[in-house]
Amino acid sequence: MTIETAADDEDSLQKKSDKALNTAMNAVHVMALRIDSALSGLVKPPSSVVVEFGIKLTGETGALIAKAGAEATLNVKLTWERKDG
Repeated sequence: MTIETAADDEDSLQKKSDKALNTAMNAVHVMALRIDSALSGLVKPPSSVVVEFGIKLTGETGALIAKAGAEATLNVKLTWERKDG
């Protein structure tokens, strides 16, 4: 028989939170690479590009939120500015 304590719950939540945040940051990284690749393929790239998107994290997946069914959104803004030179 395993007895879970509040400390075990906190540790489990911390691990789930860390995993969720790492997954979110990986999604941002992949998105940035895809956008950069698309921009570098343009013959006449714009002087500036701004991309905004959200990443939704839900408590049902054990992500960052302690309360079941709760959710949060990370808002991400990526900006590229062309430097001529």
